[in-house]
Order: sequence, then C-alpha cells, then structure tokens
Amino acid sequence: MIWHTVWFKLKEGVGAADKEAMLAALRALPEQISEIKVLSCGLDYSGRSAGYEVGLVVTFENREGLEIYGPHPAHKAFGDQFRPLWEDVKALDFEA
Repeated sequence: MIWHTVWFKLKEGVGAADKEAMLAALRALPEQISEIKVLSCGLDYSGRSAGYEVGLVVTFENREGLEIYGPHPAHKAFGDQFRPLWEDVKALDFEA
C-alpha cells in the first residue's frame, strides 16, 4: 500500500468558506481518479502543525497508482484552482 500525505499551509486571511471548498474538492477526487483507494482530509485542530492547517492522506494499491494520480487532469485542476490559497505545501510518500 502506498501512502501519500500532504500538509497545506494556507496564506493569511484564507476564510472558512475557501477552506471548506478546498476540502470538498479533495473529497471529490476519488470519484474522478479510480486509482485512489482511500482519501481522508481535514483541518488541524491541535495547533501542533507549525501553521499547516489542512491535512490530506491518500492511499493507493501500488506506486503506479500514485504515478497516475500526480499528472491526472482532476488532480491538476484541483491544484490550479486552490494553489492561490497556499503559502507552502509539504508532501511525503511511503510504502507500508
């Protein structure tokens, strides 16, 4: 199983409506990208995330699934739409 984890640090002033729209768009990705096995996302509630507010975990059956996901048009469209909200993004991919 491949785990793709992402932390999003949002720009100052990004409102609740934009955050919810971003989460809704992430949650819609499995309907558009069949390689996604499980997708979970949400807002940080602990305050221990060094300013990163949105977390994402996506699982794939294998590395090929992750390789298809990266350039997939639905994934690219998500980035194009929401990238203006981000100050920084960190990603970590691992196999477990």
